Amino acid sequence: AFVKSVGLKFSLKFDHIQSELVLYNNDFATKADISMEIETYSENKTRCIIRYNENIFQKKYINFFILSFRKILHQVKNNPKIKIKNFLVSKDVDFFKFETLTAAIEKVIFNFGSSVAVMTEDGVKITYNELNISINSLINNLIYRGVTAGNRVIIFLDRSVDFIVTMLACMKIGVTYVPIESDTPEKRISYITNDSGAIYCLTATNIKSKIKIHLPTIFVDQTILTKKNNVFLAFPQNQIAYIIYTSGTTGEPKGVLVSQRNLSALFSSCKKIYDFNRQDTFCLTHSISFDFSVWEILSSLLSGGKLLILSKKTILDVESFFHYLAEKKVTVLNQTPSALYNLTNYISNKECFNALSLRLIISGGEILKPILLKPWVKNIKKLKIYNMYGITEATIHATYKLISQQHMDKNISNIGKPLSCTKIKILNEKHEEINFGELYLGGDCIASGYLNKPNLTQKKFVNLKNEQGLWLKTGDLVKRLPGGELEYLYRKDRQISLRGYRIEPQEIEKIILLDEEINNAHIFKRVLTSTDSRLVCFIVIQNNSFNVSSLMTRLKKKLPSYMIPSAIFVTDHFPITAHGKIDEQTLSRQFDALNNIASPQFGLKSNTIADLVNETWNEILNQTINNRDVNFFDVGGHSLLLVNLQMILEKKLSRKIPILDLLTHPTINTFSKCLESR
Repeated sequence: AFVKSVGLKFSLKFDHIQSELVLYNNDFATKADISMEIETYSENKTRCIIRYNENIFQKKYINFFILSFRKILHQVKNNPKIKIKNFLVSKDVDFFKFETLTAAIEKVIFNFGSSVAVMTEDGVKITYNELNISINSLINNLIYRGVTAGNRVIIFLDRSVDFIVTMLACMKIGVTYVPIESDTPEKRISYITNDSGAIYCLTATNIKSKIKIHLPTIFVDQTILTKKNNVFLAFPQNQIAYIIYTSGTTGEPKGVLVSQRNLSALFSSCKKIYDFNRQDTFCLTHSISFDFSVWEILSSLLSGGKLLILSKKTILDVESFFHYLAEKKVTVLNQTPSALYNLTNYISNKECFNALSLRLIISGGEILKPILLKPWVKNIKKLKIYNMYGITEATIHATYKLISQQHMDKNISNIGKPLSCTKIKILNEKHEEINFGELYLGGDCIASGYLNKPNLTQKKFVNLKNEQGLWLKTGDLVKRLPGGELEYLYRKDRQISLRGYRIEPQEIEKIILLDEEINNAHIFKRVLTSTDSRLVCFIVIQNNSFNVSSLMTRLKKKLPSYMIPSAIFVTDHFPITAHGKIDEQTLSRQFDALNNIASPQFGLKSNTIADLVNETWNEILNQTINNRDVNFFDVGGHSLLLVNLQMILEKKLSRKIPILDLLTHPTINTFSKCLESR
């Protein structure tokens, strides 16, 4: 495609290298986003003409390039044998405050090319050199198709080597990617596709049948590998790296615009804190549509480490997950608190902890209850656990805190202090600084806003008096602790309104967790009818002898009547959403099932195992299933509902049910026969 350009020319006299800059506008077209022509126009005089696309490059970047080029010429004049690596180039803090992602990855490939970069669960290993070949080959394919810096593409893939190659290829040439997992509902896919303005869908042949995207398609797994030279396209650091869609209060997802500069700032800020290195082994466990996955991938690849890609089956089965961590000697584990609690509950003795090679656990994504992590520091002495607070609009993470035994004893969700790329303020509604209030974030990691939502962007990204740049209004309430660190309290929107009272569920949970026999607790409101809403509590306990009625008695002594849960239920673990949060919708269905509040159409009598399984499917899927040979995943089921199905069937049948049995027997008839045969 042709682009209109602006030219900048300067003259050089090589005997003493003088230059004059002349800016001119010229209505010509060029195929390149930036180019330089050098020509001799008189004796001892040379002219350089730089043509560049002003929609991509700011004039100050071009001026800086010229300044650097002049410096190089001086050095060549003074020492014609100088090596490229010895060039001294001007360092301008504004331009090169952070190393670019492309430069950082290229450095790792150069230094650790033969090391394993990525390994799949079935044992396929990809070195950094092989990864680089795949990236450059895909880039050549994209360029051949006319894709260039500033374009947007959908990446319709799951956790895989293909996704990592595609993500890095897009980043390397300044293409903005929009990640969508293959099990995303069709309505959401359609909305994101239309809203994003993507021009291509990048996917793989193994999920071809799931593609519901009406865009030209590139199958990245069919890219022909070629060992051509590295491909580089010039683009500014503030180029948008990805658009991740998060839930919106209006019912429509909102696309958050995160730039490559945002990412560079984040990882530059975290280098000294975590000291990620080539000896580390990481896991990719989160959805590609959740920015925690970007953190997992780049933490590993920017440090020369090894990244393990886990299957959904292994991630969901806590027993398999633990054994995989132990077997592969994983050293760095990133988990949301809810997922970490489930793993903690499974590891029951010192021998299990000793089987692990972990040196770092990084938790983020929701409020942390430090008291639940005591077994880790008790049994793994050299382990460091960090609590990180972050939000998608502030590029994954914004603050960090090393959790000590003292913090666990106090059970305070201390989110620490800001990363060096982030600034913080605690403000009231008048934007006055206070010690207890809403957290505002500023600095180099703040996103560029929401795609196609100017009003929402203006509401959430605000200007503050006497402060540079935009500040993000997080909606999170925090308290400043002695010493300046922050305690995370709760989101403003988790507050419960019940019968005229406003209730903070964290206050109730904190009291419940004072009981050492309780591993975790979660409070939420269940709306049954327009006139009947209830406060519900689910707990995870250490042993089956726990007395729930005694807990209720203790709560009545410490809380006013309107804060007492109407019911307390025991569960093995809390179901987790794709974004690593506690799945309150699934807990609500469990509440309905345990209280027999399911709709009348689901009230089947279970005369056989197949009847009982059918009845449970109806409860989980919230519909009547008449065809017992239909696949669970074809009628609205997904991995998290499968975990819920497993838990309820285990309670009803009073027996353990491996998650693998449900995965390999996804119909009512086949699973019933599986149960009867054992």
